[in-house]
Amino acid sequence: MLVKELNDESPGYHPFLIKKFWQVAKLNYCRSQDLENIKDLEIHMNTDETFTLLKGDAFLIAAQDGQEEIEMVRLKPGITYNVPAGVWHNIAMEEGCSVLITENAGTHEEEKRLYALPETARKRIKEFQKMEVAI
Repeated sequence: MLVKELNDESPGYHPFLIKKFWQVAKLNYCRSQDLENIKDLEIHMNTDETFTLLKGDAFLIAAQDGQEEIEMVRLKPGITYNVPAGVWHNIAMEEGCSVLITENAGTHEEEKRLYALPETARKRIKEFQKMEVAI
C-alpha cells in the first residue's frame, strides 16, 4: 500500500509518525489536559512545535521565561499555531477534543522541562475559558 492511514483515538498523547528529524503526534482529550487540571507549562529550548485543532475546543497557553503573565489563544479548526523554541506552553482541552502536533523527532522523550503554574495563573486560565464560552 502506498498511502498509510494514521490515527489514534485513545486518550492522551500519541506520536504516530516518527522520522529522522521530525514527528507527527495526536493529542486527544484526557483528564490531565482538562482546563481544570492544567498545573504546569512545558518548554523546548531547541525546537518549535505546531498545533492544529482537529475537533472540539482547546486553548493554547503560553508564557515567557521568568514571567507570570500568560497568553491564551482559543484554537480555531484548520489553523496551525506555532510555539517557538524557548516559549513555555500547554494545551487546555475540553472533552472530545483532538489536536495534531508536529515537532522535532524525540521532543516528547528528551527535550522538555516543566514549570509549575502559580495559583494566580491557574485562576486566569479558568477566567479566560469562562469569558470565551460566553462570547
